[in-house]
Amino acid sequence: MSQIFQYKSAIRFGVILTACVALSLWLSRFIPEGYFDKVITPLMVICTTTIALGGAIIVFRHTDGLLLRKIWGWTLLIWGLGDGAYLLSMMSSPMPAMDMSAYQLTTYELLIGNLLGWTT
Repeated sequence: MSQIFQYKSAIRFGVILTACVALSLWLSRFIPEGYFDKVITPLMVICTTTIALGGAIIVFRHTDGLLLRKIWGWTLLIWGLGDGAYLLSMMSSPMPAMDMSAYQLTTYELLIGNLLGWTT
């Protein structure tokens, strides 16, 4: 019975993933020029920094001496510090080389990036 539930969960996940990608592609047409660079990018970096640093704290509190958890905790900590440094540099000085409005991600890049992020 549990295998049937897992199979249905995989189908639901695939349907939800397809719907999210299609909805994000459709909604991306309505984002005003410059809004992505000034609002959405800093918000995404703040969210990933918070998740990485919060995850590192949780992992370090529950390592129980396991080396793999310590490595994962250090990875999350370095990831969070790196994103925090990027956020500070983005807020303190203009970065014309990182202007996202000049480059649009393809559907393939969005799918691979999302799958890689969710897998991680």
